[in-house]
Amino acid sequence: MTFVGGDAIGMAQHAYLWKFDGTQIDLGTLGGTFSSANAVSADGNVVVGSANTASQGHAFRWTSAGGMVDLGTLGGTTSQANAVNANGSVVVGTANNGSNNSHAFRWTGGVMTDLGTLGGLYSYGQFVSADGSVVAGYGPNASNQTNAFRWTSGGGMVNLGTLGGTTSFASAMSADGSVVVGGAYIASNTQNAFRWTSAGGMVNLGTFGGTYASANAVSADGKVVVGEAQDASNVSHAFRWTSATGMQTVEAWLTASGVMVNPLLFTGGAREC
Repeated sequence: MTFVGGDAIGMAQHAYLWKFDGTQIDLGTLGGTFSSANAVSADGNVVVGSANTASQGHAFRWTSAGGMVDLGTLGGTTSQANAVNANGSVVVGTANNGSNNSHAFRWTGGVMTDLGTLGGLYSYGQFVSADGSVVAGYGPNASNQTNAFRWTSGGGMVNLGTLGGTTSFASAMSADGSVVVGGAYIASNTQNAFRWTSAGGMVNLGTFGGTYASANAVSADGKVVVGEAQDASNVSHAFRWTSATGMQTVEAWLTASGVMVNPLLFTGGAREC
């Protein structure tokens, strides 16, 4: 088991890799005083994030054999790595281009590729499938309305749409990239949780009667979604959703499974499956 993060060292902050045996490895920087780790590969051997050079923040990829490597930019000054695929060979994130706009990127084999936008000025690459072939994130369309996207090499960047309103954003993606979850506005411009598939498009998972819900994570196979949703009194509850049960509070799900729970523990939002 491995974890990544950033620790203050004097007046600086360095990214680190923590292993289950208690070992904590300082990943260093790219010449500046700051670095932060944002994701780690499934086997714990590759870490990605952002680190300062002498003058700018750049995306990095770290391995125990090669140390911290600067992934560069798309012609601009800054970049940040947000996710890495299972074996560490593909990195996704956001990088400044020569026009001083930030675009989602996919890096592999030493090459950073600009994934474009949905018609707006910028886009953010946030998630990558286990095999590295699918990227998800968000960015503005030509009308400057932020929408979730899914990118593949064959289809490019595809707008996942909304639930009738103007805005959507992706919060997580299944391991094979076939399911994307997040939050989207309905026609009344209140936000509901969604689950998107290529076969069914964006499906509204609803709320508990309130005006806000967001799907925050999805299981590897895409069948279980968790997040937070408000009830009619605008109190937030952690939820678990499947196609069989629909949206349940985590409290109700555990109770139905024979577990005694304290209801106060389950207000707020579930964030991991």
